[in-house]
Amino acid sequence: MERFSVVMELKHSKGVMILPNPKYDIDVIKFEKDNHGRLIVLDTKMNGTNLVLMNLYAPNDISQQVQFFEKVMNKLSNYADENIIIGGDFNCSLTELDKVGGKPVENKKRVVIKFPNCPVDTLCKTFGVK
Repeated sequence: MERFSVVMELKHSKGVMILPNPKYDIDVIKFEKDNHGRLIVLDTKMNGTNLVLMNLYAPNDISQQVQFFEKVMNKLSNYADENIIIGGDFNCSLTELDKVGGKPVENKKRVVIKFPNCPVDTLCKTFGVK
């Protein structure tokens, strides 16, 4: 059994990976990736429980982010009834405390508003970001 899964694009500095701890009994049922090194999904059975693991690296550009998160939400819809863990770099700072330099956080909030059911939006509501 493979112990890790890596997706990367050689021309740029993008890439994501999932590296499960070998002490856990993990069977990979399905492996999905995008063609740009930004998204990896493992549908697994871990210690008898179905678990979907997703790691992502969102683009910085706002217009690309909208397309990317549409793809992520579409991918997540395939696992609507599963236990899902999502990690990675959303490139979506929602408060000035979360970033240094760059564009104003108001720009990124516009991306989040487009996806009311997106995990980023849920996290924002949980932590009181408006």
